[in-house]
Parts: sequence; structure tokens; C-alpha cells
Amino acid sequence: MADLEIELEEDAIPIVRMLGATLKRTVRDDAYCALARSINGRVALVTSAVWPSLTIGFSAGRVKLQRGIVDPDIQIETDFSGVGQGKPRVTGLWRHPLLASKVTRLLAARGPGWSEAAQGFWDETCHRRDMPGGIRFVCTDEDRDVIVGNETAEIALHGTAEALSSLLNGDSVLTAELFAGRISMEGSVKHLAVIADATTDRLLGETTHA
Repeated sequence: MADLEIELEEDAIPIVRMLGATLKRTVRDDAYCALARSINGRVALVTSAVWPSLTIGFSAGRVKLQRGIVDPDIQIETDFSGVGQGKPRVTGLWRHPLLASKVTRLLAARGPGWSEAAQGFWDETCHRRDMPGGIRFVCTDEDRDVIVGNETAEIALHGTAEALSSLLNGDSVLTAELFAGRISMEGSVKHLAVIADATTDRLLGETTHA
């Protein structure tokens, strides 16, 4: 992410923090970092659903996110469940086609597959107090598993490749996935609590908690 600054508004609301965290992970990839640096303009993500709208400003290697619709060049309608996927409705497309194309490509970026993302998740979270010594991730639709940390994993998380990828790439929270039935768990409540906290912090871009 060299020479690219991602800035959030002061006292940022959750959706701003969440999208900021997603963009920070995305631009770890050199190609997406270069794409972000090449964008110049202001983009509003507009929703009529639960989440409020926000604006992303791109200028000279700097990205700023803030709540509300603030003098955008284009507007993209989204419910934030699949930003950049398919053919989103874009206002201002014909005046700024290159801006729209670049931004939708950037927002459509997805993290690595679940098995690769598992190690990244572990590297970011293993230092936390009460974290288990090892975690086993079991992919139910690929019939395989990955263990991070100690081989004698103290907890196991089961889910589809899609559910595990979302969780391990910082796009969802463990407790919500458990309640929705997309992830199941074998292990202690203590370990559930610390992993749930870790997934929440990653979603919001807070990865330094002990």
C-alpha cells in the first residue's frame, strides 16, 4: 500500500470503518493499489436499505471516506452486500465512464480463497489474549480442512468455502454467521468469544487489540 493513504472521517460511523477496512485489505495487492492510485474523482455509494450512504474521494494517491452524499461525480446504488458485483445502477456513468469502470473494479475485488485467507487471519489474530493455540477450518463443500497454529487445534469452524472466505477475509462476524447457520463450531465458549471479537475488529479495521 506504498504511497496510498486511506483516510476515514473523524468519529467514523460503522459503514465507513467497514468499507475503509475492506479497501485497506484490497490494496495490499499491488495491482489494486495501482488501480486505486489511478482514480481521480468522488463516488457516492447510495442505499435505501439499512446502511447510510457514504462518499469516497480519490485524489493523488489519497482516498477519503465520509458519511453522506458529498458532491459526487457519480453515484452507485448498492445494498452493500455485493458492491461492484453484476451491473450496479450508476448515475453519472456517461459523463464519467472511466471513473465508474475503475471504481466498480476496485469495489468488486475479493480476497483470497478461504484456505489461503486462514493463514492471514491467524497471523493477524494469534497474539490475542485467550486465543486458542490452533484452529481447524473445515470446508463442507470441498471436503477438506486447514489447521493454523498448533496441529492439535483446540477449536474447529465448519462452513462452505463462501462462508469461510467471508469470515477469514474480514467481511463477516463469527457470531452472526453462527446464528445464521452459515458457520458451525466445535470448541469452548471462551475461544468462541475471543474469535468473535477478532472478527468484529477486523470487519471494522481494528486489528491491534491484545
